Amino acid sequence: MLTLTLTQVDNSLITKIKQPFMPFTLGVWLAVLLIILATGALQVWLTTRLWWDEWAAEVNWPGFVNPGKDKSTGKENETPNPEISRCRRGGLLLSRLSEGWYCAYMSVVTGGPEMDERHRVATRLLNVGNGLFILLFLSAYTANLAAFIIKKDMVQSWADIDAATADGAKICVHTMLAPKMRTLYPDADFHPRFMDVASDLREGLTVDGCDAFIMEMRAIKDPSIDKVRCELGFVLTGTAVAELDVALPARPEIANLLTYWMKTLGTENGTTYSSEQAQMYEEPVCPLSPTLSAEGDLEPMNLSNFAAPLLLLVVFMGLAIATRLVRRASSHVVETLSEEGDVAEGLRASFKGIALGLSFMAKVTPSTPAVPDIKLSQQHAAPAADGKQHVQHVAPSASPYLACNCSAV
Repeated sequence: MLTLTLTQVDNSLITKIKQPFMPFTLGVWLAVLLIILATGALQVWLTTRLWWDEWAAEVNWPGFVNPGKDKSTGKENETPNPEISRCRRGGLLLSRLSEGWYCAYMSVVTGGPEMDERHRVATRLLNVGNGLFILLFLSAYTANLAAFIIKKDMVQSWADIDAATADGAKICVHTMLAPKMRTLYPDADFHPRFMDVASDLREGLTVDGCDAFIMEMRAIKDPSIDKVRCELGFVLTGTAVAELDVALPARPEIANLLTYWMKTLGTENGTTYSSEQAQMYEEPVCPLSPTLSAEGDLEPMNLSNFAAPLLLLVVFMGLAIATRLVRRASSHVVETLSEEGDVAEGLRASFKGIALGLSFMAKVTPSTPAVPDIKLSQQHAAPAADGKQHVQHVAPSASPYLACNCSAV
């Protein structure tokens, strides 16, 4: 006797909902989600110069001076936006990050990252790594999804009666065999019924609701039963579970004679009961053993299958971040050197002015008396005669600086 378990295609709603996600394990889907979040945030950071002014003016970012004219004064706006609460500021930043995450998600589902001719080296490096990862991810997903859709998901079948009993399966067994099977397997849920023709098998499934059947191999190979078996999706599983003693209704001497003849035929001509049975029954309409892929034959891809694409993406993300940091550091160095250059230029101008002043003072020495200008003396003398002002010229002292003493008369 052999067990014949039912194998059906699982068309449940839960299976249909899970089917698009079956090509990858949960770990792969979580990794893809983290990549979308990381690349979206990194894209927002790397392209700040392209969107900051417009976005800051739109949301009235605190401290930012909105471009345009002030409506109240009609002049160019120079008033910074007022401060806002920390929660509101975090909400504005989160809303901007959500736009980056949306763009990153659309890049994955549409097959390519967003491109802009204004992107610099760091953003382009990120797009190169992200584009390569998206290409490999979508190729693997498309191929595996097609395989999982074509595959017929099977309800769990059992290799033996113990496995079926552990799952609480209802087993239909021939009425004549039921007492012996209950003795061998007392915990099994056996349902006795006749199973000699095709209608018995069909009724056992549709009426009695059996999950598994124990049938004779002779009945299984019957053409009518074989046709029903193929229609209902049965396959042969398990091993022999019991044997029946078969005897001919004859007197002992006749039975011994028939046994002798049968052994003689088997020895001389190779004619046996099995060979005669093989000639009587045709080939099965459909494979007797399971040939359809059972659930688990197609293994979903895990993180180990995506090790190379993930590593490449991480490398390119690291290069993008390093490039942007180097660019910022170099810009800071240039600004610092420029400020130091302005200070040095000012010091050079100051030292140059002092040097010119010292050079001019050096030309007027204490040994050389100052020669008063005749015309200047006459001009000062005239007002003095009128009693308005008197200017006295004082000869330079030993100091390198010129002295002037002006007093009113």
